[in-house]
Amino acid sequence: GSGKTTAAHMLSKFANPDKGTLWVDDTDLRTVSGRAWRAKLAVVTQDALLFHGSIADNIVLGDPTPDWARMRRAAEAAHVLEFAEALPEGLDAKVGDSGGKLSGGQRQRVALARALYRDADVLLLDEATSALDASSESMVQQALEQAVKGKTVVVIAHRMSTIREADTIAVLEGGQVVEQGTHDELMAMGGRYAELEQLQANDGLLREQYQKLATDVSKQRRRAANKLDKAVNSELKHLGMPHAELSVTLTAGTGDAPSQHGLETVEFLVSTNPGQAANSLIKVASGGELSRISLAIQVITAQTSETPSLVFDEVDVGIGGGVAKVVGEMLRQLGQSTQILCVTHQAQVAGQGHHHFYVSKSAQSESTVTSVLSLEGEQIVKEIARMLAGEELSEESLAHAQQLVANLN
Repeated sequence: GSGKTTAAHMLSKFANPDKGTLWVDDTDLRTVSGRAWRAKLAVVTQDALLFHGSIADNIVLGDPTPDWARMRRAAEAAHVLEFAEALPEGLDAKVGDSGGKLSGGQRQRVALARALYRDADVLLLDEATSALDASSESMVQQALEQAVKGKTVVVIAHRMSTIREADTIAVLEGGQVVEQGTHDELMAMGGRYAELEQLQANDGLLREQYQKLATDVSKQRRRAANKLDKAVNSELKHLGMPHAELSVTLTAGTGDAPSQHGLETVEFLVSTNPGQAANSLIKVASGGELSRISLAIQVITAQTSETPSLVFDEVDVGIGGGVAKVVGEMLRQLGQSTQILCVTHQAQVAGQGHHHFYVSKSAQSESTVTSVLSLEGEQIVKEIARMLAGEELSEESLAHAQQLVANLN
């Protein structure tokens, strides 16, 4: 909002100043036609515009008789060859619509190469290296210093490192030039430029600290992911999912901007049947499977971390007998350190609970009422017996229920 882009539009003759005069040497820019002026000007913007075609086509764009040797020199100076030569088709590789097959930084490098190929008298760079990381920007700047000798270069940037070596630096604020001079002169003033320099220096230090911590976290994640895979898959075999395979994938992030997630995103992939490709946990697993996988993960991670409360809804869907007993035992084990709320229809699971509640729903007039009743003593035995045998209780079901509860005492 300080007026940098407006200044760029006026320098490109897409707009004229309402007041004052824009001079180029001794010429009032208003007296020069837009076509004639832009023939002397090469512009690279933050949103580098590429057209469908090859990398090479985009560099020589607008030249009816391309000089391919000059094109290659421009590509080398803008560090396009670094990524282009790694592609099977090299500089002939297609960039896709609007350059969609290239990253933001790669598109900016191609746009820079195009500007250098034009060999214009004036080069206008409007945040032209904003999508490059610090290392890539430094290399491109060094190459530009050689390629633009004897030319006028106007650089618009937020990064202080981009403009530090400029012959003259103008600080814009609220549409006004508030400071002007070389880097050393502006630093000596101790004004707005010096303040911005200090802020970015602090930002750089914090980024270094972030990078170090995030790198350490990444190493720990990789080690933990391998251990978690094996441990969870082992638990799933006991939970009625003999063919399930869980894997923890780490996907590196793009760009160098710090992220709350660190240097990568973490995703749980699962395959529940033989021959099934692993996919995101939420997309593959059914409700019951998802609960059991979550249970296995919680049992393993509870050894090193603690979650205050966990809710398992229908964790026992599709299981019974010995597997249900294992589920109940695992939930009870978790309950030693974490509050577990489990909704279940399995007597073997319910019998493992420390506390029991009976949930019922009834229609009253124009509303539905859900009731939760705390069970004690014989009430627990009778409810577990009902889960075993249905509404008609028998001596056998009562005895079985009594045994399930008694085994925990």
